[in-house]
Amino acid sequence: MLGPGESVVVTRGTPHLFRNGHDGETLFKTRFTPGHEFLRFFLNMSMNCANNPHWYDAKGEPPLVLQALALHAFYGHAYGAGIPVWVQKLIFAVLSPIAMLKGYGLAVPPRKRR
Repeated sequence: MLGPGESVVVTRGTPHLFRNGHDGETLFKTRFTPGHEFLRFFLNMSMNCANNPHWYDAKGEPPLVLQALALHAFYGHAYGAGIPVWVQKLIFAVLSPIAMLKGYGLAVPPRKRR
C-alpha cells in the first residue's frame, strides 16, 4: 500500500498489482522501462472500458475471455502470480478466439512484431 507522494520500484518478474485502495478517486503515475507495448496495453483496457461499459461488471471488471484476449495479444506483458506462466499462456490462447466469437475485441491492437 502506498500513500500520497510515496513510490515503489518493482523489478521485472516480481508479482504485484495496483488498484484503488479506497472508494474515492486515485491518480497515479507509472513508468515502464523498457516501455515496449505497455502503453498500448493499458490504452486498450481504458478505451474498451469507456467505449463498451456493458462489457464490464458492477465492479468494473472485464469478463475472463476479454482479459484473455488482451493478455494473449500483448503476451509477455502481464501474468498472474501463483499459476505457471506457460499454463496462463495456454489458457489465454484457448480463450482468445472465444472472446472474438462472443463479440469482444481490442480497441488498440499491439503493433506487429518484427
